[in-house]
Amino acid sequence: MRRSTNIIVCTLALMFCLAALPLASTAQESGIDSHGRSFSTVAPAIAGPASNVVKPATALPEGTTVIYSNFGSGDSYDCCFGWTETGPESVNPNYLAAMAFTPTKATYQLTQLDLALSFYGVGTNGVIVELCGDDDGVPGKVVESWSLTGLPAFGYTSNVVQTIQVKKTVLLIKNTQYWLVVIPNSNEYAVWNVNAVSVSGWGAESFNYAVTWDGGEYSPNGAFDVLGTALPQSSGQ
Repeated sequence: MRRSTNIIVCTLALMFCLAALPLASTAQESGIDSHGRSFSTVAPAIAGPASNVVKPATALPEGTTVIYSNFGSGDSYDCCFGWTETGPESVNPNYLAAMAFTPTKATYQLTQLDLALSFYGVGTNGVIVELCGDDDGVPGKVVESWSLTGLPAFGYTSNVVQTIQVKKTVLLIKNTQYWLVVIPNSNEYAVWNVNAVSVSGWGAESFNYAVTWDGGEYSPNGAFDVLGTALPQSSGQ
């Protein structure tokens, strides 16, 4: 991917003291990776909610298909590393990371999204998740959006996911690339935790709050899944 020429590749840059949160002592940091992308990391907590408990897999409703998933067993993901999502009034501001997926076996009616999103402890806890079409390899027009609040604290869980039950009719066309975009509140620092099974994927970054995007491979990419119901071949394939 194209690297940002005005970003200096550096070691961990920002330290945060989250005394306002009921969390055990951690060392939370953020920085810029070798591709100029913003990341967040945290040392495992000494105490507090367990971050390595894997819940049993939940049976899917009849007829539901996993269109895409990079979760480990029991919806597990990396508790302590993720891609930064920050609003324009937050620290390390105006950085967004988006992840792409492509249904390859059929055209589907979207029924559910699960994302590994967490709250870094800065600003107002809550994000907008957008499903977008593709615009030449980066996020394009918004197809649908949903609001999420109450994200778990970053670094304290590896299997609590944010679930979106899709009530409207949203079709995912076979062999068409789509994007999941996370828009944090204007003053928020959120994180899209990465998957823990070393899955890479096409992603995009924005340094101006989703006005423009730069696409490239994320390794590993943010943890998420996409569920849906396959439609007959005559329904758009």
